[in-house]
Amino acid sequence: MVAATKNLGTRQARVTVSWKAGSTVVAQDMLWLDGGSRACQPYAGVFSAPVGATSARIALQLGPLTDGQPRNDAEVWYDAVAFGRLQ
Repeated sequence: MVAATKNLGTRQARVTVSWKAGSTVVAQDMLWLDGGSRACQPYAGVFSAPVGATSARIALQLGPLTDGQPRNDAEVWYDAVAFGRLQ
């Protein structure tokens, strides 16, 4: 995945992988984006499905908090997101 950011606070944007068994979330993994303003840069994570997980839900998120700034003007652009099995 690549992502570009603008005025991003610390730990404000992330990719969350929710591992599920049926409709129950059994575990979660997160990949946090760097704060600040940045041109497109690559991000990657290797996650292992926990025992009993039958599916995964991927969420690209931008949280409501900034680094103490009263106005939340942060932006994030996600691109080329891929999720697959390593061989």
